[in-house]
Amino acid sequence: MKLRWLTHIAFWLSLSVLYTLVRMAFAAPSDMEYDVATRFFRYWLIEGALLPFKAAPFYLLFYYLIPRYLPSKNTVGIISGLVFIIFMCVVVIRWLTPHVSMAMYGDYPEFNTFSPGRMLYSFTEMIPGFSLASAIKLIKQWTENQKKSTLLQQEKLNAELQYLKSQTNPHFLFNTLNNLYGLSRKNSEHTAPAIMKLSHLFRYMLDECREPFIPIVKEIELIKSYLELESLRYGDRLHLESNFNVSDHTVPITPLILLPFVENAFKHGASESVNDVFIKINLMASPEKIKFQIINSIGNLSPNVKNLGIGLKNIKRQLQLVYPDKHELNIESSTDEYHVTLIILPTSPNTLKRSAMYLNQDLHITTDSL
Repeated sequence: MKLRWLTHIAFWLSLSVLYTLVRMAFAAPSDMEYDVATRFFRYWLIEGALLPFKAAPFYLLFYYLIPRYLPSKNTVGIISGLVFIIFMCVVVIRWLTPHVSMAMYGDYPEFNTFSPGRMLYSFTEMIPGFSLASAIKLIKQWTENQKKSTLLQQEKLNAELQYLKSQTNPHFLFNTLNNLYGLSRKNSEHTAPAIMKLSHLFRYMLDECREPFIPIVKEIELIKSYLELESLRYGDRLHLESNFNVSDHTVPITPLILLPFVENAFKHGASESVNDVFIKINLMASPEKIKFQIINSIGNLSPNVKNLGIGLKNIKRQLQLVYPDKHELNIESSTDEYHVTLIILPTSPNTLKRSAMYLNQDLHITTDSL
């Protein structure tokens, strides 16, 4: 608060110096007998005495009229009040000017103090300071409102993102438990190891998913663990190829953004086919770009690509929230294959500059329904 008022005082004192220089430019001939420093000091003292009345319209407008009448949308009250305040301040300035001059120097030119010309002169003198102060105030208020609006919007998006993530874990758990159920019915020797791997996966989810971003190497570890879990179930019937080419293991990525695509490949590929199935995964990551590709065979009972359930729709929305205009998602399908390509431009502060060359790319989603 103290700094705020010091800023206000500094502003009006600086403005009084400007007013003083203007007065000196139109000084009366009788004042020319004084040197420049003396004339400046004389005029500056007069300006200092008149300054409160030149500043009064601004403060009364923003700290009295607007708070009083704006809530009720009484624009007439604000305008009429401002006109009255300005008029009264002009009258006081015209009345005070000769008295201040006489009190300080004992002289003042004789002319009609309240003539229309003199009143208009005092009014025009008031306009620059009032306009500049009002502009600064309005810009400051607009900036603060924008910050508040941005903060509220961010809080809303964060709440939605947390809700989406809270849906991802149960969705993943439901599908994985179905897989374990299939193993248990066969009395498979892989049931116990699968349960252990599942516990590791959920420990990861509980520990890592609280952070907005994690190193991509941790997301890769999660995918590898999930692949091992599914390999126990499908055995030799599954032909799996995976390639993880990461130049920097610290590249940031939001947690659980890639796993649903892998899960979907098993759910709508391997689990719905009685024949041998294949899944190919390729991940390339650098500080500038993350490119994730997955190709899988389509099961005999696999639904249309546009009806893949809540899982991928959820991820699509997360991508829009976390990487707005900084991701590209392409989904294609043929009679026997399903292709997903996801490109992400990392947004972490330490990689933002290096990824700037990609930010102007025309990124878009070619498949609306996941």
